[in-house]
Amino acid sequence: MKVSDVLQNRQVVQALQVQRGKMKQAAQGRTILLPAQTRAAIRRQLDWLSQNGYFDQDQYLFRSQAGDRPIQLAEAWKVFQEVAKKAGLRRDLGTLGTHCWRKTFATEIFLAAVERMQAGERLDPMREVARALGHADLKNTEKYLPIDHDEALKNMRVMEAVHSYALP
Repeated sequence: MKVSDVLQNRQVVQALQVQRGKMKQAAQGRTILLPAQTRAAIRRQLDWLSQNGYFDQDQYLFRSQAGDRPIQLAEAWKVFQEVAKKAGLRRDLGTLGTHCWRKTFATEIFLAAVERMQAGERLDPMREVARALGHADLKNTEKYLPIDHDEALKNMRVMEAVHSYALP
């Protein structure tokens, strides 16, 4: 990502546009919504770039110490592991990565959607997760949720009966 990807009119964007070529096996690009905490962290990074003389629209957001290029995957992994450790995560740090956090995100979206559905909104929690992850196929989405699918189906049928409608 470059500064121009995350900054428009001197404000951090609320949604990041990711090009197709930046994601593995993606047929099209996607939009990633950035929560307030993420925007604040990006703002701090932009401030650091500015304070250190690297602020430019074409500058990489996460600049390599080796020169005018983005950090490499190995460096990103090292930073990720340091942050996880500082956050107090005690699991084997070698097993933690962005993909496991993506699965956690999927689970949180699913649980929030189920709560919304129980409150009376007409929505399909699986489709909400699929949208949040940028999946076109629900079979891909199912892989992200650590739930017993037989139990999930029973729960969905109970909710269908309570709300008197069938999910698509």
